Amino acid sequence: MKRHLCQPRSDWREKVESVGLTFHSHENGPYWDESACYELTRAEVDELELAANKLHFLCIDAAEAVIKNNWWARLQIPEAAVPCILK
Repeated sequence: MKRHLCQPRSDWREKVESVGLTFHSHENGPYWDESACYELTRAEVDELELAANKLHFLCIDAAEAVIKNNWWARLQIPEAAVPCILK
C-alpha cells in the first residue's frame, strides 16, 4: 500500500454532506480527512474484500443470535424497534 498526500477539495464539506455524511467534524477539527489517499494493489484489495465479507457474515450471525435468543433488552434495543428489525 502506498500513501499519497493530497490537497483537500475546497468544497469537501458540501460534497460529503450531499451524500449524507453530516458528521464530518467535531470540536477538535474535521473527522473527514482528505489530506491523504491510499493506492492498493489488486492483492491488497482482494484481501480487504475477503476480510470485509467475513466480517459482514459475522454481523449477520450475531444479528441472528440476537433474534433467536431474544437478547433485545440485553443489548438495550428498544421494544419499539423490534418489529422493524424483524421485518
